[in-house]
Amino acid sequence: GERFDDFLWREILTPIGMTNVSLYGVRRESDELAEQSALGYNLHSGGVMFYEPGHNGPFWSVGAMGVSHQDMTIWSRFHLNEGEVDGVRLMSKQTHCLMRQRIFDDRPNTADLAHGFMEVVYNDHVFYGHGGSTIDFFTYWALIPELNVAVFISQNVGSTYHLVHSLMPLLIDRLTGVTSKPYVVKHEEHNITTGNLVNLDEYTGRYFSNRNTFT
Repeated sequence: GERFDDFLWREILTPIGMTNVSLYGVRRESDELAEQSALGYNLHSGGVMFYEPGHNGPFWSVGAMGVSHQDMTIWSRFHLNEGEVDGVRLMSKQTHCLMRQRIFDDRPNTADLAHGFMEVVYNDHVFYGHGGSTIDFFTYWALIPELNVAVFISQNVGSTYHLVHSLMPLLIDRLTGVTSKPYVVKHEEHNITTGNLVNLDEYTGRYFSNRNTFT
C-alpha cells in the first residue's frame, strides 16, 4: 500500500501541474501556502470574527483540501477537455463520460448522484458539480459541458451559503438568455363552479425521499 496523498501527487496533481495544493489543511503542511491563503470571517455576538487560514473546526476528518484559484483553472480545463489538459491525458473520454452517468435512475428530472459529481437539472440544462465547506469557507465547483463552461467559487464568509447556492442558476440564465419565471395560474383556469380545475402538479413540484431500495 501507499499513502493516499502520495498517490494523488504522483497520478493526478503533478502530471497536470496542480502544485498549489494542500491535502491536509494549509496550517499543517506549508507556511508558504498559509501566507497565500485568505482569512475566514464569520458573524458572532453582533460582531465579526476572523479565523486563521485552514481553520477547519470539526471538519478535520474530511481532509480539508486547499487549492489556489489558478490550480482550479487547470482542474476545470481538465474536465472541459474530458480528461486532458495541456497535452496530458489522465483518463479516456469514455471514462470521463462514465463519471457523469447517474448512479440511480429513479428521478431523471431532478438532481441526483453521479460518480464524484452531483448532476443538477436547471431550465433543461444539465450541470455537474460538487461543493464543500469548513467552518468559515463555502466552496463549489461546477461543469456545464453543453455550454463549455466550468465555474469555481469560494467565499471566505461562513455565515451564509446564499452566494454559492444561487450563482449557478444566475450564470446559466445569463449565458442562455432564458430566465426562470414563476408559475402563474390564471383565474379562468381554476373556476371551481364549473369544475374546471387546473392540474397543479407542475406548480407544487415533486418530492423524492433519499432512501430507496434498488434490486
